[in-house]
Amino acid sequence: MCVFFTSGSTGKPKGIQLTHNAYINWARMEEASYASADSVFFNDRPMTWIGGHQLILGMALYGTTALTVNSSMVVAEGEVDFVLTILNRESVTHTAMMHYFIVDLLNYSDAVSFCQVPSLRYILTGGQMMDRDQLKRLLALFPNIKHITIGYGSTDAGPIALQDVTHDTNSDKMQVTYGVEVKIVEPDTNRDVPPGSAGEICVRNPLIYHCLYVDNQAASQAAFDEAGWFHTGDIGTMTTDGQLSVSGRKDDMIKRATIKVFPAEVEAVFAQHPAVKDVIVVGVPDIRLREELCACVIMESSGDVAELERWCKEKFSVGPDGLSLAPKYYLQFEEFPLTGTGKTQRKTIRQKAMEKLKL
Repeated sequence: MCVFFTSGSTGKPKGIQLTHNAYINWARMEEASYASADSVFFNDRPMTWIGGHQLILGMALYGTTALTVNSSMVVAEGEVDFVLTILNRESVTHTAMMHYFIVDLLNYSDAVSFCQVPSLRYILTGGQMMDRDQLKRLLALFPNIKHITIGYGSTDAGPIALQDVTHDTNSDKMQVTYGVEVKIVEPDTNRDVPPGSAGEICVRNPLIYHCLYVDNQAASQAAFDEAGWFHTGDIGTMTTDGQLSVSGRKDDMIKRATIKVFPAEVEAVFAQHPAVKDVIVVGVPDIRLREELCACVIMESSGDVAELERWCKEKFSVGPDGLSLAPKYYLQFEEFPLTGTGKTQRKTIRQKAMEKLKL
């Protein structure tokens, strides 16, 4: 038995118990890295997190060379030049790049000249929603990259789905990993939804131990329904041929008037604006509509929030209810709060937004 900890993006980090069999099955994820004995793998993830422990699995399975650093140097301090120096000096072939580092890198003043890493072939990412346009910009920075692999899963639920992104990728659909069952249910009724309809992602995975959470049997039992399906709390859709798309967390869903708004679809439009470095859309209280949309943005130095608001009014079309998805509120941030493993803390951002708006 071994214990790993969640990132804490939805609250206090939880201890997750993995049996020896489950831990060995995690090794399936290593197949997605295309690693071999000649590979040099850089990963800044903490070893208390399963994403960091993949380094050890890679060494054990394939004899890869592993490199790591203190996560705080990359997460909290944004040491882009430091990481790129390591990639070059150590002839790194594979690297993990999380969302926060990709944002830092794409906005790095000398990115084009600094990103000449001839040895680098594969980038692995995951942990939170990834904008495909951002990933294609990342591919353009590293011309020798074969593809970027997006992994979807969690410490609780194990690996669920994968997608290899190239310049030709025009979809966000991922392939469910071998041995994992996935279904989509209506969050309020727990009934299966038709293909293409949004709902909560539920999985049955041989990696999930029934006594999942350390010293918390009640939480372990509550995580599964009577048929043994684990409810991830993520919202997504599935095609008729079983490909999966993830649109966000159930808790992130904004209920405005009679419709449900998924922040990811609004954030994807914001990502098209050249002055937007990063954006998080949250729901804030509204007396009339229950919740309204608030865009929390990190802008380029030349960016103007008032201009962004005008742009959004033109970009978002009005729906059948007479409302568009253009946010009502726009707040500028210098940086977003992160968990210890680099995930954006949406709950904290929402709280800060309500404080700024005095709601």
